[in-house]
Amino acid sequence: SLLAGTSVSATPDGTCERLRVTTKRLTYSSRRCPTERGWVETLIESNAYSSYEAQWNIAPTDGGALVTWQVRAEITGVAPIILNFAMGEDLKKAASAFVKSHPG
Repeated sequence: SLLAGTSVSATPDGTCERLRVTTKRLTYSSRRCPTERGWVETLIESNAYSSYEAQWNIAPTDGGALVTWQVRAEITGVAPIILNFAMGEDLKKAASAFVKSHPG
């Protein structure tokens, strides 16, 4: 399965949630807070990221909804371009799993 070895958990934090994401390559915690059109997620701690911010926007369309995801992430290390791509792919999978498991 594409998500084998990936886990996502969420705990309430006021009007926000604290997320914990673990993949084959990284573990990070972030704080996800609602915005007018979706939510914004900021880094709390990570074994790889020096910074991370993601913004999700959801807009209704005639056929359903348009979801846009903007991510700014920086990692430290020897091969950041390769790792950023691989981690980005892992994060897409983890985010997809989380969204599917938390409808609405």
